[in-house]
Amino acid sequence: MSRFVMWLLLPAALALGCVSSAKAQISVVFQTGVAPQLGEIIAGTVPTTFRIAPSGQVTRVSGDAIRLSTAPVAAPRMMISCRALNLSNLCLIRYVRITIVPQTQHAASRITMFYPGQLSGASFRNGPPPGGSSLDFQLNPMGVGDTTLSLAMDVVVEPGYTGPTTFAYNVSVAFD
Repeated sequence: MSRFVMWLLLPAALALGCVSSAKAQISVVFQTGVAPQLGEIIAGTVPTTFRIAPSGQVTRVSGDAIRLSTAPVAAPRMMISCRALNLSNLCLIRYVRITIVPQTQHAASRITMFYPGQLSGASFRNGPPPGGSSLDFQLNPMGVGDTTLSLAMDVVVEPGYTGPTTFAYNVSVAFD
């Protein structure tokens, strides 16, 4: 009988906030490092765009600069973890907003476009976002656990630039 009463009172207690004051935690861990590295580039005479696929494969899309390596790079991939400790921020019911923006970089090399890659462990709220110079999108409530997202991106190397290239970006994740 006491169990039955407890199950009747539990929803009321939760609705009134009689739960621990700890917060739900959402975090991002980069599984491949934040900044893809193309390696050494031989200068071109026009701006050159390289596309980094979610697989890490690098393709020259336009221009005439030459990437010395043909090896794939560590493709951008992140793991978003949600640990629910309070029903006011419960991962089972809250949307998750993800914003990805390029860091201010060397003028001779920069990220120009991001594209969402494979998403596992959750789903996009309104379908995958289109590519853009930055991305801002929502995931449906992901539950307690881990979600993995890979990215593709276009990067530009300006004419005359030679040397190593690294491309950095910032990711913010929050409940929406």
